[in-house]
This record gives sequence, structure tokens and C-alpha cells, in this order.
Amino acid sequence: MTACAHPSCSFKVTHVDFGGFCCKRCHSTFVRNEPSAHGAKCQKQKVSGVPKADPVAPKDPLPEATSKNALRAARRSWWEEVPKKDLRNVTGVQTPESPGHPVRDVVRSKLGSTRKTEETRAFEQTKRRRCDRDEIDQADPKKDAKSRINSNSSRCSAVLTPTVRTVQTETEKIEEFEWIESESEQLAKAEQQTVEASAEPSIKSNRFDWRQGCFLEVKEGITELAISFASWNVTDIDISNWISWMKSQFSRGRWKITNLNFSNNQLTSVGISNICDFLRLTKATCENWNFEGNQIADDGFLSVCYHVASETGSAASLNFANNAITMTGLSWLFNILSWHPMHPLQKSAKGGATFYPMKVRLDSVKIDSAQLDAFFDSNQFKFLCCSVYVGCSYRQRVGATARSNVVVQLEMGPGFEMKRIMNEFSMLRLTPQCQVHRSPTTSRTRWFQVNAQHWRTEPTIIFEDCDFMVITKPASWHCTETQHHMGAVQEMDMSNRKRLCESLLYQKEPAALPDYIFLRFGADPQMSEVMNPEMLFGLIHRLDVGTSGCLLMAKNQDAWNFAKDRMHKQHFIRDYVALVHGCFADARLPYRDKPRGVICAPIDKETYHWSRRCEVSHRGLPSVTHYEELAVYQSKSGGSMQQCRYALLHLRLLTGRTHQIRVHCEHAGLPLVGDQAYTRNRPAHDPKISCHRPFLHKLRFIFPNIYGEPVSVRNPLEDEVELSTILQKLHRLG
Repeated sequence: MTACAHPSCSFKVTHVDFGGFCCKRCHSTFVRNEPSAHGAKCQKQKVSGVPKADPVAPKDPLPEATSKNALRAARRSWWEEVPKKDLRNVTGVQTPESPGHPVRDVVRSKLGSTRKTEETRAFEQTKRRRCDRDEIDQADPKKDAKSRINSNSSRCSAVLTPTVRTVQTETEKIEEFEWIESESEQLAKAEQQTVEASAEPSIKSNRFDWRQGCFLEVKEGITELAISFASWNVTDIDISNWISWMKSQFSRGRWKITNLNFSNNQLTSVGISNICDFLRLTKATCENWNFEGNQIADDGFLSVCYHVASETGSAASLNFANNAITMTGLSWLFNILSWHPMHPLQKSAKGGATFYPMKVRLDSVKIDSAQLDAFFDSNQFKFLCCSVYVGCSYRQRVGATARSNVVVQLEMGPGFEMKRIMNEFSMLRLTPQCQVHRSPTTSRTRWFQVNAQHWRTEPTIIFEDCDFMVITKPASWHCTETQHHMGAVQEMDMSNRKRLCESLLYQKEPAALPDYIFLRFGADPQMSEVMNPEMLFGLIHRLDVGTSGCLLMAKNQDAWNFAKDRMHKQHFIRDYVALVHGCFADARLPYRDKPRGVICAPIDKETYHWSRRCEVSHRGLPSVTHYEELAVYQSKSGGSMQQCRYALLHLRLLTGRTHQIRVHCEHAGLPLVGDQAYTRNRPAHDPKISCHRPFLHKLRFIFPNIYGEPVSVRNPLEDEVELSTILQKLHRLG
């Protein structure tokens, strides 16, 4: 008697006959889980002591092959009939080998033969039977799926755990995936380990099975992940491996993370920054962050603060207890979330909306109660125009007409007093009850007195330290090239500089702000390093000609490099206020009836040089703007003009493209009042409500100083007389 031809039959390795069956055919059909051709299983008494016969080498099929396909088919059948390990004992038979592979040869030496083992074949065959339920039901319709799986498990001892285990709950079905490595995956993993071993010794391979900490759930076509790696001893290098694994598993489709738990590990600011970069590139949201018990400092916590304020952020809770976070990191959190268009979070409910502040837990960090009380009593916190609850919960009632300014619910642990710090100040005077901060005091006195014959207002300095300076830019000043020769100006004395600078206020065409900066500060030895056109005379960023607001200036080379690096990393907070034609109740889709949201529309600058316009196009650069509708107005004129609606918007830039706010507002069907370049889709408007410039004002600007601390500078709308006058001509609704 010969050995059983089925690859998963154990008769090849045991000294028994066909497992107690009468013939090879019955035994083969039993292993294949097929109905027996003899009717019932004709199992007989086993005959022990029968030695196993040597396998007979089949006839060489290669001389009979006449084509490439026939040769391939012959080799396939040849390999299936005789296992490779049995051919080692057969003399005179040459096994066909594939061309040598430098990495695979090493792997084969580790794994042994590349032939699939009997256990792997049995598992893959059982897996195929589960996937093809229809054919199995036709072969044996009396058995259900559950009984067939149980019978297969009892027959084949090599069957592993199923790949998917389904748990039925009351309202939903959760699929907990248990990934099982096949032999091909083991081979690829061994190859990767061999390559990494031959590469740099600092690169470590994956030492965790990340699949054990990931639980999936699909809701409305979106994959929701609950990730928990608590107390896994994860390091920053392991985070890089986890990110690579996540990219390979979730490279396509929509997905988000409901819970991200890396508590009680060895992560630093580098690891958490890499996680934020990964979530930003994949545009994945994360609702709950738990990084308690790590070694994260202020720069890592700052990366999380910037991410939760991005277009895919909107986190509900942050747990960074027992880390190395100081008062600088907490102040950054308040600066970023204060007056944010998307915070506090809004959840729709019957009769209105409910607003929830972000829950932040920071107990056992490097912050004591005295430092926290001093921060809440300082003007720095009052200028933020936000409120906070410490040690107590808050939820705005359902049906509230306007959202509150409570943005953070802070948990600081024992030793901190429970309190509610309510800030009554606002960034805008929307109602007579609103309290607006006074205009910031100037650091340096004006050069010229206010004159009615001046065509424009003189810029003022509202903030200055050893490295930076913040200057206000009124309308009709442009931030491009200079109009005066530097060599001639450097030879002038201060009186001639002042006379030439005053001439900029009298000219009718837009004046160059770099000329004013060079004429006034060109002789200052502290600013000599940046007084050149290549560095735009210290200006870090620019504004449009018709836009008013504050600009950041550097006073030395180191500060200029530092600010440019932070600007490219999008670490500046820029809040604008604009008046647009129409309101979001009549806006274009998909922004209609959405008073809060995000505009993500790429902007193409290709046509700007000849049309002075930028367009929304898929060829453009990614552009993101947060918006919020603050108030809706209508014209006070009678007749049909009374139906003309206007909306006052608060906008925050996440990217800095040319004409970004003007392009995005036109894209939403709400062009700016006074904008003559972007007028597409403009609704009916009152001709009396117009101005000589776009109604766009930079309300607040937040930047980090050279020590990493936040600096918040405001420029109230009441300082712009022309814009404030237009609002007085309108009647507010609601």
C-alpha cells in the first residue's frame, strides 16, 4: 500500500494505514470534507504494525511538455503529487529549483523548506470552506454553519482560531479581528528582519503585535478604531513602527479613532509629535487622547493642541496626567482654543444644540495651584475672552440661542480649588452688553500727528520685546517691494527720513509698508541685520492691500529664522472678522445651513499674475479655513432692499494662501462686502452698504516668542472707523 496522496493526510508521518478506513479514496474524501462515494464512512478496525512504504518517484513530466503552459501545469502537478521532503530520500530524481535570491536563501535556511506544512494546508483548506458557504450547503444541506465548523475542528486538529470573531450587542455588531499570519507573511516578515539586521544597528524591528490592541467597528461606512496599548512599554522607536503598520492596514477608506490609549509607557515629545503628524497626513480624527504616565513635555503637548484645533481635530478629552507639562503648555492650550470657531464642541439635540467644553486632565504635572491662580488673574487670560471650569463639570443647556465661551473643563487633581472663572470680555461688540478690551497701547510714539489731509493712517507699534515687534497695517498699505533706493536713504539724516516718510501718508496710490519700516527703523543698530530687501526689512508675513491688521516683525537674524520656521509649521494663530453678502441659510452647498464649519478647497495661483485672482481648483495647494457666523444683519433701507441680508463672520486660517479668505468666501457663495475682484455668486445687496476696501480685518494674532511662550496681540475692530460705520448702517436680526 502506498501513502495517501492528499497533502494534509497524516499517513505520511505515521506507521498506520489509511486512518482506519477501507481504502485511500474513503480516507481522502473524509479529509477533504466531501461526501463519501461509498455512501457512509466505512471505517474498519485499524491494522497496527504495518510499515510505511517508500514513495515511488513519478515519471518525469518535463520531456512530455510541448509548451510553456504545459510545462507549468506539469511542474505544478508534479509538486502536488510528491512532497519535496519525501524526494530527499528518493535517489535519481532532480527537483526543479527557482533562481537564487540573496535574501530568500537566508530566510530558507532559517525557516527550512518553503513547502507548506500539513497544519497550514489544513487551516487554509478549512478557511476556504468557510468562505464558500454556498457550495458546502449544497453538498450537505442538513448541517448548518455552526455544526460544520465544530465538526471540522474535531476532525482536523491543526485548525487554528477563526480570523473573525463576531460579538452581538444590543444595538450594534462589533467585529474583533484576530490577524493570523500565513506562511507567506512569515516569509515576508523574516525577509524584513534579515534586511534590518544587515542595515544600521539603530533600526529596531517590530517587537509588538499591534493587532492585539486594535478593535474595529464599522458605522455608516466609517471604520472606527479603539486603540489601547496601555502599559506596553512603548518607546518612540516603537511609535514609528506602529505608524508604518497603521499605514499598511488603513491606507484607504474613511476611518477615525474613538480612543487612543498609550498610557503608562515611555513616550516623549518626539513620539507624540509623530502621532500628530500621522493623523494630520491621513486626515484621521481622534476623539479621546489618553497619554497618562509618559515623559511628554510642553513641545509634545503643544503638537496635540495644534492638532485638536485643525480641520480633523475636535477632540472631546485630553488626559496628559503625570507628564512633564508646565504652565507654558497649559497657556498654549487656552490661547489656541480661545475664540476658536469649532470650540466648544456642538452636539445636535431636540430643540437646539448642546455645547460641551473639552475635558482636560493634568493632575500630577509641573503646575501648582499658585501658578494656576496667578495665570487666571493676569491680563493675559482676560485678553483671551474665554471661560474655564476647574474641578467641576459644565454642559450648556439644550436650546441655547448662542454658544458660551467655556472652552475647557480642567481636572487638576487634589490640592486645587474647584472654581468657575467666567470671562465677560468679548473680541467684538456684538451687543451693547458686550465688553470689549481697549485698544492696545503703543510701544513707541507716533511720528506724525493725525491730519485730515492724510490719505491713510500711520502704522503703529503695539508690541515689542528684544526679538520681535508687532506693527499694525492699516488699509491702502501694500507689503511688497520698496519704492526708494536704499543707498540714497542710508545717507539721509533723521529729519530727511521723517519728511520722506510723511510723504507716504499724502500719496493717493497705495504706499509701501517696507518703505515706512526702512525710513523709520533703518538707522536702528538693533535691527541692522534684517534691514535688507531679501528679508523684507524684518516682515515675517504679509497682508493684502485692502486688509487691515497686525504684522510680525523680527529685529535680528536669529529671530527672523525662528519666526519663519514657526510660520512654515503653521504655529501662528490668525483670527479675522469679515462682513459678507448673504448668510449661511442661503449659501451654496455643502455650506448651506451650517453656521459653523470648515472650508477645505485647494487654491490655484496660476491665473493670479494676469487676472489678479486666485481660483478654487484641484490643481491648487491645500487650503483650510475655519468659519463661524457671529451675527446676521439686514439693510435699514425700505422696499426691496430691506430683504438684503449680511453676515458677520469670524474666520481662522489654518493655511496661508494668497487671497485665501476672499476666495473661500466667494466659493461658499458669500463674497466679501467691498471686494471688487471676487464677486461671483453675489446675492442681492444694498448699494448704500459699500466701502472702498474689502471688509476684512485681522482681529487677533498669536505667535511664540523666542522662548516658546505664547504672545497674543489683538487689534479691535472699533479701531477701523470705516468698517465700524458700515455695521452701524445695518440692523441686526435675532
